[in-house]
Amino acid sequence: MTLVSARYASVSGTVLSSLNAPVRTSLNLATSDPSGALVEPTSTSADGAFVFRHVLPGEYRLRVYGAQSSSGVAEFASMPVVVADEDISGVVLVTAPGATATGRVVFEDGAKPDSRLFVRTSATTPGLSFSNTSVGVNPDMTFSIGGLTERQTFRPGLLPDGWFLKAVTHAGADITDTGYDFKPGERVSGIQMLLTRRSTTLNGTVQDDRGEPLADYTVVAFSSDASKWGYLTRFVRTARPDQDGKFTIRALPPDDYLVVAVEYLESGQELDPEQLRVWAPLATKVTLGDGATQSTTLKLTR
Repeated sequence: MTLVSARYASVSGTVLSSLNAPVRTSLNLATSDPSGALVEPTSTSADGAFVFRHVLPGEYRLRVYGAQSSSGVAEFASMPVVVADEDISGVVLVTAPGATATGRVVFEDGAKPDSRLFVRTSATTPGLSFSNTSVGVNPDMTFSIGGLTERQTFRPGLLPDGWFLKAVTHAGADITDTGYDFKPGERVSGIQMLLTRRSTTLNGTVQDDRGEPLADYTVVAFSSDASKWGYLTRFVRTARPDQDGKFTIRALPPDDYLVVAVEYLESGQELDPEQLRVWAPLATKVTLGDGATQSTTLKLTR
């Protein structure tokens, strides 16, 4: 543990709506580094003024979500803030209506589920789950989602058994994992979500050092490409054994994977890049092609 001397600073300013009126709302000042300093949320006063106290040096993003303007429309705002060893004052944050995205759900083989479908968005920044949105898909398989801000990914809601997400595209580009960075008030059309009944499957068993099958373990499968690790990734999955001691992981995107079996897994440990780097040289390599099924036998990693 390394300790350093740092001076606390304050960040203060005013929140105004798109109509230039003071806004009563709550604010969040967050660092993009999950291990960074935490700052208690604050609220504006009647004249829109706010202040964050006891802020450590670092790079932050100041955010307002869902503020109600005088017109009754939910508005949003965000801006970067770099804190050094001096107080920051006079910040003016102007909110604007969120963006709107429209699109369509399509199916790889023409068939479609009998039940109603939903589309949801998720902010790609950790800790911003309160900005997520979910809407029902219309009978003609179109959808429209409003109130979007910053970078968002698109996912189907709970799908019927046998159906999986294959890709999300916009203007010919795959945005399944990168998401789309929305600007205030922007209207984005042409989002396409492709669903399929073809899925990758990774299954197998786990043995101890003597080659005896185990019935209690956790398997972690993660992409061999470290750039695909992180928050909300589709390229890291875990599985527990069934009553026969076998594990199954479905719907991993086609890729090269590293797979380990561990005796105990702490909550969220599989999303820690440092832990994945430790496991990588001990892992079994598996390649999953589109719709492919692979079976493997793993040794317990200790």
